[in-house]
Amino acid sequence: MALLRSRNVTFQESGRLTKTGGCNQEWDSCALLDWESGDMDFAVQLISGSNSFFIGIAHASLDPETDRLYPPQGYHISSNDLHLYAENGVLVSSHSNGLPGTGLTIGGVLRVRYTAAPQASVAVSVRGSAFHKLPFNISPGEYRPCILMSRSDTVLSVFGGSNEPDAKRCRTMLRQMWTDSSFSDCAIVCGERKFDVHQLVLATASPVWRAALKGDFREGREATIRIDDASPSVVDAMLYFVYTGKLEGADVAALLPLAHRYELPDLVGLCVRTMLKQISVENVAKVVSLINDFSEHTEVAPLWPKLLEQVRQDSALLEAAMRSVVAPRSECKLADDRHNSPVTD
Repeated sequence: MALLRSRNVTFQESGRLTKTGGCNQEWDSCALLDWESGDMDFAVQLISGSNSFFIGIAHASLDPETDRLYPPQGYHISSNDLHLYAENGVLVSSHSNGLPGTGLTIGGVLRVRYTAAPQASVAVSVRGSAFHKLPFNISPGEYRPCILMSRSDTVLSVFGGSNEPDAKRCRTMLRQMWTDSSFSDCAIVCGERKFDVHQLVLATASPVWRAALKGDFREGREATIRIDDASPSVVDAMLYFVYTGKLEGADVAALLPLAHRYELPDLVGLCVRTMLKQISVENVAKVVSLINDFSEHTEVAPLWPKLLEQVRQDSALLEAAMRSVVAPRSECKLADDRHNSPVTD
């Protein structure tokens, strides 16, 4: 990919995009990328810095040097909160379209697909999720990939969506580090089991682990983190996800609180989505109760309405959920019980 037109940015042959001019925290930098007319499939990965940028499509005639950049022209998604912006910066709700509730973190990839015919549409994949069609009513015209940047510390990697070299290479390296612990410099201990891990991986994945290892705490001095209130298998599943991005055969109900505690938002969302897929008459009460405990989490909030609708539409699930409700005994009932209790000397 190459620049078609730009303002205050540098785009290297490797696909690295940085803001190199303008004012920090001002929307005065833009990259309009060259692409053959028709369908488009491209992706952006946050390499480092702030996740404050817009990704989308703009008219091929956009001139970043003279045209208005903010509110964004064209059709964009915010990397910070995944809010959608239609032509002239009109905010469009995204929560009803199944998008994860939080924006990109370092290493995260957002992939955009634009389909020109028979009716123009845009779909996105966030951090490897399934593609979701966005509720844009796209005006006729010729479009190109467009990225708007505001922060000087942001470093992005831009590439064709069908070819994710940086993401694939990084993930392959992490998987190799998981299987080969020869150069580990840290340990997580759970019960009788010890996991040989890497401080850099933990610190990058979780701000909680970063604070523990970086600060003047026992964890940092000993390079050891102890988890005493979870089973080794659950900790194993959590670390396997951190290194590989996969969740295989894990007890997601037990994993969810752990993912929340260590501020792993991607894992929180994946746990809840998996629970929704596995919901049954036997576990609906537990699923509803557990998801309700985390319903205000940014990854969980968009999924709570889906859970309610799923239960409402299934009479067996609804009955099982209702029968699990235990009403608190009223004060009057408690008083009656005390009044009717036999008196003993």
